[in-house]
Amino acid sequence: MTPDERARLEAWRRANKPGRATERAWGRQNRDAARWLDEIMRETPRAPTPDLLELDALRTKLRAHIARFDAEMAASPDDEPPIGGLFD
Repeated sequence: MTPDERARLEAWRRANKPGRATERAWGRQNRDAARWLDEIMRETPRAPTPDLLELDALRTKLRAHIARFDAEMAASPDDEPPIGGLFD
């Protein structure tokens, strides 16, 4: 190998990291996610605002509706469709 070829090879090796592109992308994404998580964990908790309190109330209400629908579905007989007369 000539010195010129060797120099080009070394330049290529410095420019191109080993491994597959998808593996390197996953590694970058994981490092970014870890950095983001570290930043969040270092933040001091904020006091609840009226908007956050309202959002929590709406989430609680939605969970109650979902639980009611789940209970209705569990109580209905299996041979009867949950919605009847839709196309009759």
